[in-house]
Amino acid sequence: MAIKVIEQKNTDERELARNILQSEDRELVVQTTLQTNEQVIARVTDGIYRQPASALRELISNAYDADATRVTIKTDVPRFERITIEDNGSGMTPAVLAHLLFNIGGSAKRNAEGEELGITSPTDPTRSPAGRRLIGKIGIGLFSVSQLTHSFQIITKTKGDNHRTVATVSLRQFADSEVAPSHGEKKFESGKVVIWREKATDVEKQGTTIVLNSIRPQARDTLRSREIWGAIEHNEETAADDEKQSIEPPKYHVGRVDRTGKLLKPTGDQYISLPWEKTDSPSKAFEKLVDSVWDQTQAANPNPKLERIFDYYLRMVWLLGLSVPLPYVQGHLFDQPTSGWTETFLLSNKPKGAAHPVEGRGSIRDTIGLDDPREICGSL
Repeated sequence: MAIKVIEQKNTDERELARNILQSEDRELVVQTTLQTNEQVIARVTDGIYRQPASALRELISNAYDADATRVTIKTDVPRFERITIEDNGSGMTPAVLAHLLFNIGGSAKRNAEGEELGITSPTDPTRSPAGRRLIGKIGIGLFSVSQLTHSFQIITKTKGDNHRTVATVSLRQFADSEVAPSHGEKKFESGKVVIWREKATDVEKQGTTIVLNSIRPQARDTLRSREIWGAIEHNEETAADDEKQSIEPPKYHVGRVDRTGKLLKPTGDQYISLPWEKTDSPSKAFEKLVDSVWDQTQAANPNPKLERIFDYYLRMVWLLGLSVPLPYVQGHLFDQPTSGWTETFLLSNKPKGAAHPVEGRGSIRDTIGLDDPREICGSL
């Protein structure tokens, strides 16, 4: 059966939303061109998002602002050809998706557009519909994945909708010379997108899934910890013992692949080395990940280097755990007692002000009157 294509050449987001709705239950797709300005392109090419952890953090922030209570990131570790980020947030209507695609770098959060689109609280544009304080800032979270892949898919659905919206995005890559400063606002064709709607049986389900296909070689090598494994592999292939270097693999790692990127290679007598067991729950596994670092501090190593303990992938998990709005494994530091485990001082902001010890019987937070972050940010 032939597929009819609606080619939209303008950037009228309301027209795009109407065209998307027309594709319901028909052999019909909508195709349009993405455009953005040089400031946005510069932001995603200047190195800020070149680390996979940075791009994934932005997608997690988007999910948090959409009131998600669960975000699942799936990979084909240690090959890293494909990454999927799935959340149970509010999802995007065709109108919200159209706004996102035509306003890369121009977030609707914290202004009247957010209320109109239903992505912020009707009484406070700085909060989500459920009341969370928004953490997304510059409106390019989704576009940040351009440093990880040339193409990705968005699958999104709102609660009560009997259709889900699917968008396949192909991004263009930019050279630094293309985003040199210019007079006025210069627009770039940043990619193409094909969108359609398809029937959904799970009417009450909501959320968004981002599928990153064909991860770029540079990002893939980073996720595979290619730098350290390449050095170890070169060392293994060195015939002369006197030319071999003393290179230790990370204490914990997710495994490595051969030069083809397909076959797993053992390190010693094992393929992977993790601080948790396969039967551990996600929360227990993360707790053991944290404990594996503290164990190093108790083994006469007061300043352990994460790159010696973890490969890049596990360091990424560690960094994401520090940067996303999640509870501390053993409680927030400020909720610990003021004495018995450390010395706490209150710093002064006054000129030549001195630091004063914090003393009391309660927690540090209660003693000095700090706000509870759970009341400020909500919970995930």
